[in-house]
Amino acid sequence: MITEKLSVNDVLRMLLILTLTFASSSPANSQYRFISESNEATQLLIEELAEMFRAAKVVIFKNQPLINAKKADKSTLFGEAYLSQIRKTYQKISGKPFPKPGHRIKDELLKAMVDVMGDNEMLITDTDLGFKGLIPATYSSQLSHKFSTLGLGVKLKFTAPNHLLRNKLNAPDDWEKKILLRFTESTWIKHQAVFDTNASLNGKSAFRYMTPLYHDGADCLGCHGMPENNPDNAGKPESEWTKIDRSGFQMEGVSKGQLGGGVSISILK
Repeated sequence: MITEKLSVNDVLRMLLILTLTFASSSPANSQYRFISESNEATQLLIEELAEMFRAAKVVIFKNQPLINAKKADKSTLFGEAYLSQIRKTYQKISGKPFPKPGHRIKDELLKAMVDVMGDNEMLITDTDLGFKGLIPATYSSQLSHKFSTLGLGVKLKFTAPNHLLRNKLNAPDDWEKKILLRFTESTWIKHQAVFDTNASLNGKSAFRYMTPLYHDGADCLGCHGMPENNPDNAGKPESEWTKIDRSGFQMEGVSKGQLGGGVSISILK
């Protein structure tokens, strides 16, 4: 488990790498119009996209030791080898076969996943930095932006209640706020998603979907839980504990099983 703290020089080096990496990166401007065969088919598509997104986040988390290693063979983090991990993780967490290729939206999401890792290759393979900062939340934000700006009429993002939000760019809109509030109701069935066929996005008619994500494991609590969950505090007296997690954020103090946010997907009609 990585517990290395970032120095000022590390932060500056990381920012320089990211600046050089994304300076030449620009979104595609392809035009695509989604045609829904039926509400049921559209819901299935969105559910598959959500599981693909979640699988990619899990892969990033499981690979944190490799991502942060200063010297290692990191070829499994790129290209087809990386996609292979996503496919296997998808099957494990969903219990379903990975979606077949040939669907424009799903194929573009997979390509965006690989592209984000390629965008970060200079950072990931840096031999001086230990902690690279490419955690699931960072990866998710980059993937959401890249995929949502492809001109497909599809928007994908991880969002959360404002008091748990770390990236303001992922702030929930009015529809998402309403759904997040429903997820916290005592009568809500845990892990139950919402699919809305009569919603809107930026004033345009859209299919909208959100599935809740919970802080179910110790891995989540290491960053978002209490100081005693922080691996940086292991072996230290309580008087020396920090409330800052390994990525430099204030820990939110959430408990196991508490709502952490949700994957939100919208497709314009």
